[in-house]
Amino acid sequence: MLVSEGDTPAQILEKQKASIASKADVGAAIFGIPMGKGMNIVNGAQSPVRTSRKSTVRLIVKVSDNSKDPTEIVNMFRMEQDKKKDKRVLIVGKVNFNKSSALDIKFLQFKGSKYGTSSYLIELSDVEPGEYAATLEGSRGVFNLFGVD
Repeated sequence: MLVSEGDTPAQILEKQKASIASKADVGAAIFGIPMGKGMNIVNGAQSPVRTSRKSTVRLIVKVSDNSKDPTEIVNMFRMEQDKKKDKRVLIVGKVNFNKSSALDIKFLQFKGSKYGTSSYLIELSDVEPGEYAATLEGSRGVFNLFGVD
């Protein structure tokens, strides 16, 4: 759930299962060795769930048990928009003939604290406009999505 400020009601985040894809990137070949990218993709270039840019974006994340460190449970990241193909993309790794860099995801740092008995309050500071996603332990293929204007 996206927590809003003031009198604006909280919004439930958009939820989508991510598709896994890969793409050869011949133009980025190094010394003639082709390269590729591994990606997670969701439909729509922009989430219908929006918030305005503030100094801090707050999310309430419901979990079965909030006894662990929230950074072990929640992953936050920014997605790239592909408006021409009406999708959002997360590059998860790059591969070439000699090596791969799996899990090349740029995770966002956040402050997390217990909220009630089965939730966390997640706070993202200095959030730039763009498209964002959160995943939870045990369901990393399900993206909880929102946008910041």
